[in-house]
Amino acid sequence: MQVIVRKRVNVVSAVLDGIGKGLDPRFDITEIAKPYALELLRFREAGVEVVLKDFTKRWDRQSQAFYNLFRQADREQGDLKLRVRTLESERAFQRVATVQKTIGN
Repeated sequence: MQVIVRKRVNVVSAVLDGIGKGLDPRFDITEIAKPYALELLRFREAGVEVVLKDFTKRWDRQSQAFYNLFRQADREQGDLKLRVRTLESERAFQRVATVQKTIGN
């Protein structure tokens, strides 16, 4: 099981490194991953109890944040509007605008 997880982590790291270097040649995945790797090493030395305690603490914090998100939405009245950018729809709108300009001229 651990071997499979390590292989997947390596594949994901390689993919992220390739994407990052494609966007910025100075990108270094090792500098980004270093604090997380050190934390994992610390957990390995500390034992399972510490890992479970930390996981429980983080889980409680996330579940409380999730609860607060919906509690806040229940208090407010009105419409909830989400703004989402999708590259595909933006490109479609640009093509429509270009066609309209061409037809209009």
